[in-house]
Amino acid sequence: MAEGLIELRESDGVDIASEKGIQYFLDRFYINRISIRMLQNQHLVVFGNVLPESPRHVGCIDPACDVESVVYDAFENARFLCDRYYLTSPSMKLEMHNAADKGKPISIVAVPSHLYHMMFELFK
Repeated sequence: MAEGLIELRESDGVDIASEKGIQYFLDRFYINRISIRMLQNQHLVVFGNVLPESPRHVGCIDPACDVESVVYDAFENARFLCDRYYLTSPSMKLEMHNAADKGKPISIVAVPSHLYHMMFELFK
């Protein structure tokens, strides 16, 4: 997809209106793809023979996802890539502030793999 868009831009065959239309289509396409994969995965974990990642998970959803550990894991993997390609990497000082339960770690209802992928891409 990306190569096709690059070729289209290089051929001067796209105006701003067309580009916005293409962007709108791709946004909808990828959101629908993520949604369908989420529903398929949830169904397979709940009704199929795919085991959940943890006994507390409801399908692939973690009702008490530990945000700090997911963010730290994503950072460490992005840091590994950075070290590998650039031979150096930044460090991270993570400060979490739980406004609901002061002093306790932040936990949310989430799909940990989705949170991980979002954070990993941001850190890269």
